[in-house]
Formats: sequence, structure tokens, C-alpha cells
Amino acid sequence: MTDNQNDYRDLFYQELQYDAADHSPCVGICDHEPQQKCSGCQRQQHDIQAWREAEPRMRVSVWKDLPRALADHGQQVMRLPLNQDQILRLAMARLDHGGCWRIGVEGCWLQADQKKGDTSAISTDGKTHISLKTHIKMRALLWAAPGQRLDDDPARLSLLLVTPRIRIERGEGQHQQPLPDGYRVFIASDTIRISASDHGTLRAETVIAQGEWDRALPTVEKAASDLPHGLNLPDSYVLGLAILPPPSL
Repeated sequence: MTDNQNDYRDLFYQELQYDAADHSPCVGICDHEPQQKCSGCQRQQHDIQAWREAEPRMRVSVWKDLPRALADHGQQVMRLPLNQDQILRLAMARLDHGGCWRIGVEGCWLQADQKKGDTSAISTDGKTHISLKTHIKMRALLWAAPGQRLDDDPARLSLLLVTPRIRIERGEGQHQQPLPDGYRVFIASDTIRISASDHGTLRAETVIAQGEWDRALPTVEKAASDLPHGLNLPDSYVLGLAILPPPSL
């Protein structure tokens, strides 16, 4: 394991203080039966109902067992008990340790791998800029891509910054705001908007992120997915930004 991997792994667990976590691990799947565990959070119905009043040691035990329990049941994503500030610190740190930010759709991915500001990133060639809109509440999911497990080394896994779908229903998404002058819509869905300017700049917007790409308009299917290959995201969430590990891992 490289020093970068070790550094990021140490930081990940430093931010992920299970002992202080009172967040619920619910990801909105909620398919539990009275005597069965929910596939999305691996809790039984009585555990879910008693979560807020449960002793801290019980909640900690659930969180610590969750990665392996979900992986053993074939799940790809789990919510992390992180607040907004912790999420942002990990998002920025990923850039320092060889990872990258990505938004867009198949055939038109905007990717940045260097820090530009406190909540923004730029590509090595300077042609792509991505920024986070932190006024909207976000959550962090750990994603095990095909061939990975949620209980693998977190330095090798991706982070997904998501928001509840209700944000879109309220019209709060960055991609739901008026376009700047000189831009025309190229692709639009309920989760992402890609537009092109008269001078050739591409603009991609999700509910919590915005990117610009100084390149020619690509050929993209109108129904292209905004999810990375192999990701099945619970319907309760909308993807705002994918934070990928170094490609060599």
C-alpha cells in the first residue's frame, strides 16, 4: 500500500468516528419484514423503531458490523455517519491522495483531480473545473464498484455525494436554476443538465455540483446515464458528485 493510500485511509477513519455517530444507516430501501433485516441497512424492524432511543454501544455495533453485513448480502452502497464538514474534508482530501471528482453522463464525463479552492477542483490540463454548492445538505455513501466489497479498504472505494430526491421535487437543485446567458441546453433530465455556450464551453450541473469543460461538444446519447458504470443507486437519493480513488488502486 502506498503512503497516499495509508494517509487517506487514516484520515477516513479519523473522520468516521463510529463512537460518536447518531446518524441512521438508512438509505431509503426499507424492505424489511417483521422478522427479517432490511437489505439496505441490515437492521430488523424493532432495531429501526428503537434507533433514536438505543444505547450508543448498540448503534456503534451496528455501524461497525454494517460494511461486512451489507457486502455479504450483495449490497453496493452504505451511508456513512458523517456531517457536512466531514464530507467536505474527505472530498478535498481525496484530491490530495490521487483521486478525482467526476460529474456528467456516459460519453461526457467531466473529471478534475487537483484542488482549486476550498470547495472546487481543476483538471491537470486546466480545461475542467468542478465546484460544490455547499448550501444544499449532502450525504456521503461508500460505493463498492463491481469486483469490490464494502468491507474492503476504504482507500480503494469511491465516495458518492448525494442528496435526498425530495430536493429535486422542491426545485432546489443547481441544475434547476436558470441558465447563464449564452448557454443552450444539450442534455437535461431530472438529475442533471448539460449545456453548451456559444463559444464552446460545456457546462454540467447536478443538484449539488457544477462543472465546466473547455472542449468540443461530444456525441452523446440523449438517454445517457449520469451514474458511473455498475452503480445501482437507491431511488431515494440523487447523485451530486462521484469521488473516485486513484486509477492504479
